[in-house]
Amino acid sequence: MKIFSQTKLINLLLLMGMIILIVCGIIAYRQVQRLVEANKWVIHTHKVIEAANTTLLSLTEAESQLNYYEFTHDKSSIQDLPKLIDVTQQKIRLLKYLVQDNVIQEIRVHDLEALANTKIALTQQISQMGDSQAGLQLAESQKRAETKADFTRKVADITQEEENLLAQRNAIVLHEATISNSMFIIFVVLSESFILLSLILLNHNLHQRNIAEQKQTEAENELRASETYKTAILEAASDSIITIDEQKNIMSFNPQTIKEFHYFSEELLNKNIEVILPSFDLNLAKLPYKSDIEVLGVRKNGENFPVEIKVSRMDIDKKNMSVIIVRDITERKKIEKIKNEFVSVVSHELRTPLTSIRGALGLVLGGAAGTFPEKIKKLLDLANNNCERLLLLISDILDMEKIEAGKMNFVFKVIDINQLVSEAIAANQMFAEKYGVRLTLAQSEPNLDLNVDPDRLMQVLANLISNAIKFSPKGEEVTLAIKQRQESVRVLISNKGAGIPNDFQLHIFQKFSQVDTSDTRGKGGTGLGLNISKAIIEKLGGTLNFISKPGEITTFYFDLPLWQTTQEIIEAQKSKSPSHSQDRILICEDDEDQASYLSQLLESAGFQIDMAYTVNEAKNLLSKNTYHVLLLDLILPDQDGISFIRELRSKEQTSTLPIIVLSVIAQTGRSLLNGNAFAIVDWLDKPIDFDKLLQAMQHIKKKTYPAIPNILHVEDDVETFEVVQTLLGKDANVISATTIQETVEKLNHLKIDLVILDLLLPDGNAEQFLPLISKYELPIIVYSANELDKNLAQLVKYVLVKSKTSNEQLISLVKHVLETST
Repeated sequence: MKIFSQTKLINLLLLMGMIILIVCGIIAYRQVQRLVEANKWVIHTHKVIEAANTTLLSLTEAESQLNYYEFTHDKSSIQDLPKLIDVTQQKIRLLKYLVQDNVIQEIRVHDLEALANTKIALTQQISQMGDSQAGLQLAESQKRAETKADFTRKVADITQEEENLLAQRNAIVLHEATISNSMFIIFVVLSESFILLSLILLNHNLHQRNIAEQKQTEAENELRASETYKTAILEAASDSIITIDEQKNIMSFNPQTIKEFHYFSEELLNKNIEVILPSFDLNLAKLPYKSDIEVLGVRKNGENFPVEIKVSRMDIDKKNMSVIIVRDITERKKIEKIKNEFVSVVSHELRTPLTSIRGALGLVLGGAAGTFPEKIKKLLDLANNNCERLLLLISDILDMEKIEAGKMNFVFKVIDINQLVSEAIAANQMFAEKYGVRLTLAQSEPNLDLNVDPDRLMQVLANLISNAIKFSPKGEEVTLAIKQRQESVRVLISNKGAGIPNDFQLHIFQKFSQVDTSDTRGKGGTGLGLNISKAIIEKLGGTLNFISKPGEITTFYFDLPLWQTTQEIIEAQKSKSPSHSQDRILICEDDEDQASYLSQLLESAGFQIDMAYTVNEAKNLLSKNTYHVLLLDLILPDQDGISFIRELRSKEQTSTLPIIVLSVIAQTGRSLLNGNAFAIVDWLDKPIDFDKLLQAMQHIKKKTYPAIPNILHVEDDVETFEVVQTLLGKDANVISATTIQETVEKLNHLKIDLVILDLLLPDGNAEQFLPLISKYELPIIVYSANELDKNLAQLVKYVLVKSKTSNEQLISLVKHVLETST
């Protein structure tokens, strides 16, 4: 751009120089014309003077011949007189012609002509008279003398006038010549200056062009080096790097992609990304935070292998593109499997001798080997306690390994939750006494039956109760409560203590998570108990959560679905109005007898059934109808059930469709699919337990019909609202309010489940507005750039500072608040 401007400037200067030269040339030309014209008049004056003098000379010569004739009377001396007279007349005519521009001179020439005619007439008379006396007298007459004098005087006047004009005209010529010389000098100087300036400008322009070309060459070289460097990085990268457009078509990829997926370049270019990543969702690129996501990749030969992907968005030439980094984690999974198997083997190998050691120590401490001194007894107690701790650690590790591998067995029985909780209290009573804590059942309701594994549920209760006891100050009370919530039961374990720090609450269910403070280091434990408890409750069809504020009461609670007999479920379904025809079930089962049996049982329970014996038939029905649940066998003639589930989850229409797997390889399918990530409601082995199937159906029904929660996000910054809406939009209806007045109106007219509040709003500080919102008895999360006044903190659930809160923390906290407030 700079060089282009300089070129324009140079061209403009050159044009201006040329115009100046042309103007100067025109002026010089006109000046020369004036000089030539003035010089013409000088020449003209010389001609007049010459003509006058030659006329006088002709007459004088004629006069001389007459005088000679007068003295010699030789007639031959005037033989040329007629010729001289003729010449004189010609000269007079020329003179007359030359003075046409001057009236005075024209009169003088006219008089001169008259005198010349008189003189010529006298001369002719004398010539004709010859030697006669009259001729001589005439020649000598006074008239002749006067004529001659007048003629001479007239010629002198004409000559004098022309000499005056000549002087004037010579002055003009001199002046014009001086101007012309000046103009010539100016023109030459300007021409040379113009040429010099042109050369300087052209040289400067060429210099600038050379510099620009040199810089451009350097930039091109740098760009080529950069491209070579980037290409080398891409080619050397051990991960596949793929770019796709908005239609999910592959636009480019690095060599590792070819190696990893076993395709040729032309086979992948412009193909849909689902060819190699069937479950890829373009919405992953729209999230403002980036995290690694585990999915399955598919090679050209159809082989599935685990990969980890990270997706980022970019804009190129106003086109939205996405970059996908794909990492093969097959080896990592193998290592994890080897590690888990190693942990399992070590744990088993350790547990056997430790059990023997604990048994031996128990016998010794029980007095089987006699009595021991007090010091030895303390050492034995120490060894026994550490042995117990090691056994607990090994048991937790084994349970965790079983859960992750999908190998934990559950034996479901119908139990009374009140009885199980009472047994748990009794079992932990001595532990509570050890810490000086009271353990009581504060509330219960009769006839609350659950279909669960009592041993696993007891394990959860023991963990939650023991945690509450350990973290309660001496003299405090740990209370349990049992409440019915529609079609589920909630069991709560509460204690008053230091509480769970806010920054640790998001990590409390992670493996090996323990609060690292001086007050908690001596409490013992492996940090696996809550992780295992949460997994067990979810396997039982429930949820585990907590409510805690530092320094106040902390409550852990779990919800489990109530058990109903088959007949109760059927009666409940039959008692419902026909408007519930949306309870439509699709059974995909290739065994016609099994499918018919299931169809009859479910129809008797009031469900509407559609049958599909192949995956293609199921796809056709799913494209036309909306189903309450899909009952799916994993072994089908045209496509395996695992890949069909992945396909369903990759499509928006069926991404949330509840699925119950019915198969002889249900548990194998669970391990292959990692079922929790795909919202599989249950995995039921054949032969099918119909009571268990109906219980799963009821669990789906309970979770399907309620409307998604409404979150009122009070935020005047549009971009922040769009980010939060993107994060929470799949799980909630996010409603915008930008002012305090708009917030009040929406709280008065809409059903709101949660308020996310920014403190700085256009019409005021929301801190003054908090007491008013609190009257609506809604959970409030302050999400602002500023800290909240400590005096107002009691009015809100949580306070998050935008600069210190990640997107994952916001999502987790919102979900936690919504779950705990229901």
